[in-house]
Amino acid sequence: MDLTARHTHGPGAGRGPLLRRRVVTGLVVAPRRPLDDVGRAGDSPPDAGTDLTARVPGELVARELARHHDASPQVGDRVVVRAPLAAALRRWYLATAAHERVGAALTGLDAHHHVLHAVPVDGAFGVDHLVVGPGGVVVVRTAHHRGERVKVQARQVRADGRPVGHVREVERQVRQVAAQLSAASGYDVAVRGLVVLVGARSVRTADVPRSVTVLTDDELVGWLARRPRVVSQVLVDRLARTAADPLTWGAQTGPDDVRRRRHGQACTEAVRVALGRWPSVRVGTSGTGGKRG
Repeated sequence: MDLTARHTHGPGAGRGPLLRRRVVTGLVVAPRRPLDDVGRAGDSPPDAGTDLTARVPGELVARELARHHDASPQVGDRVVVRAPLAAALRRWYLATAAHERVGAALTGLDAHHHVLHAVPVDGAFGVDHLVVGPGGVVVVRTAHHRGERVKVQARQVRADGRPVGHVREVERQVRQVAAQLSAASGYDVAVRGLVVLVGARSVRTADVPRSVTVLTDDELVGWLARRPRVVSQVLVDRLARTAADPLTWGAQTGPDDVRRRRHGQACTEAVRVALGRWPSVRVGTSGTGGKRG
């Protein structure tokens, strides 16, 4: 009901349908609710805790999705997102969905593990997921590669031939998490990196650095559960509390954090509905709203 798309062809057009790429040119989503209306400071929402345990998978990515959503005009009672924002919005939605998938998989860990999401370590998007368990501390990076062929060799990752920097980024985050968590806890904390490939058509790995593991979301929980115990449960719980403290990462949380979380979730759900109904409504180009296809 809510989306128009067209197909474009690259230099090899005519050699088969796999060369075609769908480009979103327009998207109609739910009406925009002002950010201030999504959990006011005086409402005392139930998830207004001061630590990071209330954060949800893909929260920081969803905030970027919401930024693209909010940058589009509202026509009548609907927000009309046009290219190139529409294509960007779809990409951010798919990334958010990948984070949610990894977050759902991590709920399969037992009670000896603690999981945090969207940890604000160095930058707008921070660490996707942080797992603290008997096997140690693990930085988890969600890598969305729906339908792509992924090849990992040494520190180079290629998705359908194009380079992506997952391994190097995880190595950087591992160093930063180890430094900040060690400083805050008073322990010398060893941290391992994990790249989780979501939706890849195929995965080939060779000579991956020992500090980083690359696997699929189907392999994630089994890999974490099989790690040998290197940390006592007392220390696991203590490190988890330290990791959940925003001050460990030089950040703060509060009512604004809650509002942005809820706004991001609302925008994500609106885009989810819109994409699910594509392509029975086509978006007009005159700025007057949508029309039936």
